[in-house]
Amino acid sequence: MHSFLRTVPALALCCFLFLTLSTSCRDQSKEPGADEGELAAEPKEAPASSPGELKALVRPTPPAAIEPLQQIEATSDGRLKATSASKDRVAGVMNRLLLHLRVWALASPENTWALIHALLVFEPNKKLPDHDVTILDAVLAMATTKEVGGKIVPTYTGEARDGTPREPHRNQVVKLLLQTGVCPDHRFEVEEKSFTVADLVDSALWRFEEPSNEAWEHESWTLSAMARSAKHTGKTSFLNYAGVRFDGRELALRAAAHLNREMEFLEDARQAGTQIQKRREGVHGHPCGGLHLARTPSFWLEDAEIREALIPAMQRAAVTLAWRLQAEERVYTDLRRQHPSQDILITAQEMKFYGHWLETMAALRDSGIDVDLKAVDRGISLLVKSVERLDRIGTFNRMEDVRKHRVQTYRDLIGDAAHALHGLRLWIPEE
Repeated sequence: MHSFLRTVPALALCCFLFLTLSTSCRDQSKEPGADEGELAAEPKEAPASSPGELKALVRPTPPAAIEPLQQIEATSDGRLKATSASKDRVAGVMNRLLLHLRVWALASPENTWALIHALLVFEPNKKLPDHDVTILDAVLAMATTKEVGGKIVPTYTGEARDGTPREPHRNQVVKLLLQTGVCPDHRFEVEEKSFTVADLVDSALWRFEEPSNEAWEHESWTLSAMARSAKHTGKTSFLNYAGVRFDGRELALRAAAHLNREMEFLEDARQAGTQIQKRREGVHGHPCGGLHLARTPSFWLEDAEIREALIPAMQRAAVTLAWRLQAEERVYTDLRRQHPSQDILITAQEMKFYGHWLETMAALRDSGIDVDLKAVDRGISLLVKSVERLDRIGTFNRMEDVRKHRVQTYRDLIGDAAHALHGLRLWIPEE
């Protein structure tokens, strides 16, 4: 059978997955870097596919069954004491993802996009294996300056030499710097000018423009950075370059209302007991399936002035998201049955969704929202099986081949692997 790059049905599948889950994404609360331990060397690249092809090198065997636990218990910090997927199986997947990210996320000091995702799983001061520079210094070295409203501000624009955008989502870099605990006073130089990480925050606020049509999904990273900055400075309001004053609390409430509207079709399907259809409706048309927007308002729940107003919207979102997990699982099952030759693409999108979903549920949990622990346990099992499947069909061992045939899938296999490992760490207790 021809590859998805040379067949109309497969091209349709490719576009379908791209549009419904979107491209690059990332997120969540600070997590210490892992003790990498003694990991085996990354296996050599597998033989390349024929020109124009991107297929699994082996026929995947069905994943080993995972029997659900009858009772799910949480630790004092909200993680799961035990999961339906065995301890060894979860650890094996986490180690495989870590090995993969050590090789590919830390490959180049110029690939800001990969490095900001590396911050989700490695300490900012970790050095790149083949370069005498830390992740943090490499990220900050790629900043540029821009004149906005009479001010010279630091920002991220343009692409790396391989065409990868430095910042696919507005203010994604500063959001991840704050999230991973980088000190706002940390200083760096750009074009012979001295700035701090706090200046990156001020730049995001100064450049902020109210989204048209309440499209807050594109400002999820900005709103998150606002929340984290407000926690540090105590300031929630700011002026932008046009002299317009905004209050982060009001913006968070509007984003939460937008989230509920954009998930209304999911809630309707949940209550009616019907299966969802992918038509780019609501959150299905958002970056990363709307899972960044779904967590962003929760970062403002620590603010006593709006907590009570936010809780109903975020609790409703948690219920809908728990149901959405099983609905999306059925979608992927149907896709794999209809397009058996497209296993790499479908399974990579599974890893994207389940990893982001676990991060989002952890953000809600950490904000005091009740989440369905049985659904979380199921999400862990689904993510474990998707990573195992990617490994069995040789995906992680042929990244150059993937890059040659579908560069966005190559990027996703780095960024979404970071989200997957981060999502697991947020729910699996540390040993």
